[in-house]
Amino acid sequence: LDIDLRLAVDVSHLFIQRSQGALPDRTLRRLLESPQTEEIHVSDNDGCLDLHRSIGEQTFLLDWVRERADDLPVVLESYWHRTTPAARLDQIGLLAR
Repeated sequence: LDIDLRLAVDVSHLFIQRSQGALPDRTLRRLLESPQTEEIHVSDNDGCLDLHRSIGEQTFLLDWVRERADDLPVVLESYWHRTTPAARLDQIGLLAR
């Protein structure tokens, strides 16, 4: 952030860092407000491991992702090969709400 690099923000990683007490409010706020964000990665996890679970309404920062989905690339990190086409469409639909 301080050296003005372009950012890919992974909200799943941010949730893990928050859950582990390693991401202060000030740093999270700076990341979320940064104009340097050029890509967002999103998945759900348990706060300990980067599990690439499917997203849901409870997914950390989902509203923040939704607010930016029209302007920035969003990468849904999930094990889609284990899901049905309908479940994949549901995942995409969660971002559009």
